[in-house]
Amino acid sequence: MLGFRSHAMGCWGGKILLALGLLGCEGGTEPEPIGPPVSVTASAGNQQHGAAGQTLLAPIAARVSDANGRGVPNVPVEFRILAGTGDLESVGARTNGAGVVTARWRLGTFAGHEERVVATLLDTLTGALLDTAIFTATVTAGPPAAIITLSNSPIVVPAGHTTPVPLRAMVIDAFGNAAAGATVTWTVVTGEGSLAVGTSTSDSQGVATNSLTPGASGTDIEVRASLGGTFGATSFYLSVRPGITARFAYLTSGGFGIARAPGGQLLVSLINRGEVERISTNPTASSVATVGGIPVVVAVDAAGQFAYAADMGKGVLAIVDVASMTKVAEVDIPGDAHSLAMSPRGDRVYVTNTQNSVFAVDVATRAIVRTSPTASGPWGIAFWTTPTDSLMYVTAREGGVITEIDMRTGSALRGLMVGGRPHGIAMAPNGSTLYVADDSGDRVLFVDRVSGAIAQSIPVAGAFGIAISPDGNTLFVTTNPGQIVVIDIPSVAVRKRESTEGQPRQILVLPDGNTALAANLGGWIDMITR
Repeated sequence: MLGFRSHAMGCWGGKILLALGLLGCEGGTEPEPIGPPVSVTASAGNQQHGAAGQTLLAPIAARVSDANGRGVPNVPVEFRILAGTGDLESVGARTNGAGVVTARWRLGTFAGHEERVVATLLDTLTGALLDTAIFTATVTAGPPAAIITLSNSPIVVPAGHTTPVPLRAMVIDAFGNAAAGATVTWTVVTGEGSLAVGTSTSDSQGVATNSLTPGASGTDIEVRASLGGTFGATSFYLSVRPGITARFAYLTSGGFGIARAPGGQLLVSLINRGEVERISTNPTASSVATVGGIPVVVAVDAAGQFAYAADMGKGVLAIVDVASMTKVAEVDIPGDAHSLAMSPRGDRVYVTNTQNSVFAVDVATRAIVRTSPTASGPWGIAFWTTPTDSLMYVTAREGGVITEIDMRTGSALRGLMVGGRPHGIAMAPNGSTLYVADDSGDRVLFVDRVSGAIAQSIPVAGAFGIAISPDGNTLFVTTNPGQIVVIDIPSVAVRKRESTEGQPRQILVLPDGNTALAANLGGWIDMITR
């Protein structure tokens, strides 16, 4: 029995072994060996977003493959910063069993920038470049760390001023990047005044805004903006002063040029910020257009559709759509744009440069159509147009001359010698007299337009900008020492001199003829009545 069993088992065992052998011969193959490395790809961690100066949440991973796409182990891969100011940490030396190698990436500190890392695969024998993989990451602002004051400080407020004073602060992270969405708490620390809101949220530019209406006590005011408690706090100081001009509105920076649209909106060039600010008929509402460079004098067309700014920094005439407050075009001005004026018909903008020319820019084609010569340093422009005359008068700061130009031909007809450094110029409504602000001669000149003779001279220290009332009876003059001077033309006498506690520049008269507004480098619009 035992022998029988053994014989049976031996038979079955042989059959089983034979079957397994046949199966092995029919379906079994040895796996093909992994080939040499030929490519490297970004397999994980690409296109992340991370806070400035922080290590990305997920590591970046590069995969090395052979010609058949299989991961190649134990291959060296070099990671290197390609763009940005970040750094690499915990970099793997060689690929693992799946052909993957990782690194930790600490981003740089400039928010809004795209940074890049390159993974490089080299031939280990020859050192030849086989392939590269690029990883990108976008830097975002870190958590709020501090607040900085954007409004001028101290803010000078006339005694009895009841117009809300705008306050602007920027929230930044530890590296100075604008931090959006931060809650700012506002508090009146000393003095008397009421804030529009107790808290505000920083916008996409990191800017949080508020406004303060000064109280009746006439004492100086301190307002604190903080990120909760005293954390990251900054203070605004309002100095209440008696005996100075009223403020029509406060600006986001120092103002130089000013123009008024038919609907009452004001356009002000912010010379230090490369911007044009629009102030609505409600002085607390404003909007800003970025034009770049150094915008000086500004004008607006009769329809209130486009504003024009002479940009001395970039040497262009910048054109701004008033409704959207966006720059829509630039016109190159040879020798750097300096001052400008809109023609009486509104078909051309005349732009002076810093040398000795004035350029006629067609508003429809936005091209220079005529160039006229002037004396050195042209600045102010005034017009006299009738059915028979089409004349333009341009002051020259360095030449002490007023150049008379025929606008139809562009020819310079004559030079009226006045001496000094003539800046602003205004025309009498009847065309009889040119009124000239001479800053080095410390005077305002009454120049007979026909003869060119100086008929009157009124002492005004550092006279700079000038505007005339529609009835032709009053001059409003801004000065370098910071005054606005009101002159009665019939009596050739100074009616009032008021300090601005700043430096008023371009000035205009409102349609009522009694009120003038001047852009002030101190960061506001002065208002004065005759």
